[in-house]
Amino acid sequence: MIVALGATAHVGKDHLGDHLRDALGARTAKLSAPVKRDVVEMLRRRDLVDAARQISPVAGLEDPGIKEIVRPILEAYGRAIHDLDPMLLPRLLEATEPFAHHRAGGLCVITDLRYPEEADWVHSEGGLVVVIDRPGKGPINATEAEFAPRVRAVADVILRNDGGRGFVRRGEALVRRHWGGFPAERAAPALAPEPAALALAKA
Repeated sequence: MIVALGATAHVGKDHLGDHLRDALGARTAKLSAPVKRDVVEMLRRRDLVDAARQISPVAGLEDPGIKEIVRPILEAYGRAIHDLDPMLLPRLLEATEPFAHHRAGGLCVITDLRYPEEADWVHSEGGLVVVIDRPGKGPINATEAEFAPRVRAVADVILRNDGGRGFVRRGEALVRRHWGGFPAERAAPALAPEPAALALAKA
C-alpha cells in the first residue's frame, strides 16, 4: 500500500515517514529524488560541489545551508517537470524498490506529495493521500500556494500535527487501519469511521 504525505514543507512529513518506517517496516520514498539527483549532478559538472563545501562540510542537498542556496533551482526544475509531464516523477518512482515493496504487499510511504496528479496516481494504486496540517505553517512558495489547496481537496485525511507525540501515534493508527497487509494480531484498535479529509482530533 502507498501512503502519500503532503502537501507543504515543514509540517512533519519526514518525521511521520521515519516513524512509519521504524514502527511498521515501511519503505520511504520521495517523488522529488530524481530532481535532487539531477541538480547535484549539475553542480558537480560545474565544479560547484567544492564551492558548496566551503559553505558547509556536508556538500549535499540534505544539508540545510546548501539546500537553501539551491532551493530556487529545485523549485523551478520540479515545477518545469510537472508542467511538461506531471506523471514523469510517479513513473520514475515505479522503478524503485519502495514501489516494488508496495506491489509485494508492503507499505511504501511517500513523504513529498505536491500535485493533484500525483494524488490521483496514488489513488489509482489503492493508496491513501494524507495532508498534514500544522498550525502556523503554510505554503513557502508560489507552487505550494497554488497546488496545496488542490491536493487538500482530494486528500483522504487531514492529519493535524500539534507538535506532540500524539501526531505520530495518530498517523500510525491511521495507517494500521487502512493497510490490509498489517498482521491482524498486531493491529491497533479500530478507529471510528471518518469521512474523506477528516481532521483528526488532538490526542
